[in-house]
Amino acid sequence: MRKLTLVFLLLFTSIVVAQHKSVAINEAINTDTEVKVTSMSFIADSIKELETINWDELKTLFENNKDEEIIKMSFGVDIKKHENKKVSISTKLSVEGKSKDIDNLIEKSKKGINGLIKFYKKYENK
Repeated sequence: MRKLTLVFLLLFTSIVVAQHKSVAINEAINTDTEVKVTSMSFIADSIKELETINWDELKTLFENNKDEEIIKMSFGVDIKKHENKKVSISTKLSVEGKSKDIDNLIEKSKKGINGLIKFYKKYENK
């Protein structure tokens, strides 16, 4: 019985000591991380949402990317049929290119979205 108690106490002590071991974090670990955005998608359920896109803020999404990285921007509209309208509209526009050409990609996106807005407003009045 004494041997069993002694073995139990030794086992219990070793388990308790093992669980209180502290682990030091190595200071050499690099904690600086960079977030890169390579794709962005914007789906609107009204034309007003498309008209209020903040293009300057959109440009800042891709500012951490390297110049040669490929980025993609997608814009869509999904307008459900209302009681007094006969159709619903659902379409998507995407542009893709290198990060260094972000200004050109934004200009293409603006033109495409303005075309969507004109199309909807033309169709809305019928």
